[in-house]
Amino acid sequence: MRGHKLKLVADIDLPFVRDYFGSAGSVVLKPGRLIERADLLDADVLLVRSITRVDEALLRGTPVKFVGTVTTGVDHLDTVWLDQAGILWRSAAGYNAQPVAEYVIAAIAAWQLTNQLPPAALRVGVVGVGQVGGRVAERCQQLGHTVFLCDPPRAEQEKDFSSRPWSDFNALDLVTVHTPLTKTGKHPTYHLINSAFLQAAKNKCVLLNTSRGAVVDFSALPEHQKNWTYGFDVWEGEPEINWECLRFAALATPHLAGYSVQCRYRGIEMIHRACRELQLIETAEQPAPALPRQRLSFGGKCVSWREVVLAVFNPLSVTPVMKEGLSPENVILKGAGKCATLFDELRQRYIGDGIQRHEFGYTIVSNLRLAEADRFVLTKLGITIEE
Repeated sequence: MRGHKLKLVADIDLPFVRDYFGSAGSVVLKPGRLIERADLLDADVLLVRSITRVDEALLRGTPVKFVGTVTTGVDHLDTVWLDQAGILWRSAAGYNAQPVAEYVIAAIAAWQLTNQLPPAALRVGVVGVGQVGGRVAERCQQLGHTVFLCDPPRAEQEKDFSSRPWSDFNALDLVTVHTPLTKTGKHPTYHLINSAFLQAAKNKCVLLNTSRGAVVDFSALPEHQKNWTYGFDVWEGEPEINWECLRFAALATPHLAGYSVQCRYRGIEMIHRACRELQLIETAEQPAPALPRQRLSFGGKCVSWREVVLAVFNPLSVTPVMKEGLSPENVILKGAGKCATLFDELRQRYIGDGIQRHEFGYTIVSNLRLAEADRFVLTKLGITIEE
């Protein structure tokens, strides 16, 4: 598009859009759930998150040439139609792998401190071993856990990749899910976690889902609470939340596992780079910003690695806030149809500029006493210990 000034429409909650794309043309920002076809009748580029469904109904008859999604998954894009229509598209695959992996580690730390998981090495099943699941598996192995991998598509494509049978995952301490949402093909993931799987549990187990809500059949959850502890960052039907499932979830967060201060930079930079590589824009490569760091002081206390991790980010602390904010009483008080609005407001509180969540690698801790084993774990996780 040489010599042509672009018009770009983007989700208002994507950070730094004007910083990266402003010199290429005009930028219009709008809430992702409210982006509609009329907004795109003179647009060249559309940038979205997972809450915007991008398909023929949205783009038919528009001049949009490129769709960028600052997400790892692309189930909200009708990629078949986009390809047929000649509309280029790219995702920021893997941009949030680090914060998701750290969310899982924080959840493990919280559950071990509250005795919902054993304090020793765990048997962890990682379902879906792409960029996110692979990082989760690596982190869990660094902590000494025994990790079982389940990813049949990878096993079919890579002769050196070993995928454990799905039936093995009913006898573990923790099952953590990182698959895309697919409804077709040889290995669909829609309702992969269903009543049959939950019923076959051989011992008390924790299920954690940070991938897509509908990978889990939420209608099957209530009858299997005896043998399962549930933790969800994503929800079937989101942003409309099943209150019964929210009520008994041991961990509940509003789709924020993949967010950190640092990955907010990382995601939009990946889409900007894709636009340059596709020669959609002529702007120069943006200089990498000096990413912010945080310092945490512990007042000379003797603490464990788990306490340090939870001082960086504690997903359990979000759980009562979410349960209170989305309680039936509060939804009724706010007015009919407000559950989705309340969910989005709660999510924005944690992924916007209000509460800043930093990654381990950008965290410096000081004024604390540590056992050597705890010091070793924190170093492995990338947290800097200042003597």
